[in-house]
Amino acid sequence: MKTAILPVVICGAFAAALHAGTADTSDKNPVAMPPSAEADFGSITVGGKFSQDLQSGYLDAIQGLVVTQNQALFLDIRDTLDDSNQNLFSAGLGFRTLIDDPGVIVGGNVFYDNINSSSNNMFNELGLGAEVLSKWVDARFNYYLPEQGRKLIGTARTAR
Repeated sequence: MKTAILPVVICGAFAAALHAGTADTSDKNPVAMPPSAEADFGSITVGGKFSQDLQSGYLDAIQGLVVTQNQALFLDIRDTLDDSNQNLFSAGLGFRTLIDDPGVIVGGNVFYDNINSSSNNMFNELGLGAEVLSKWVDARFNYYLPEQGRKLIGTARTAR
């Protein structure tokens, strides 16, 4: 069973170190300033899902790459492992912008998804998404483009 949790932790630590501060360009000698409240964007979440049929754990790391008062470009990495020996890994870039008047957030994303199934098959897909978020209504659209090709998931023999 392969897992991508260690690469997730390494990528998350690397992404967190990318933003050391903002440059003060008010004079000819730029000086590094501490990150502003807007640029302090990132989190690591560890969680699980437990039921009678399936248990799984996940690690999700989100890190802001370029963040301004009304816009954010961010990296999202997620790894999930369940008790059926299936591993799901997803990494992508997202972008959101706030339109002040009417108070709407518009965004988009592109993701790479990988599933290592319990039958030792690898499935890869590209995910594209768009979203409009408001105080009252959220609308999201996702499109997935799977890799082409067939995978053998099992065999069966019938009695004659």
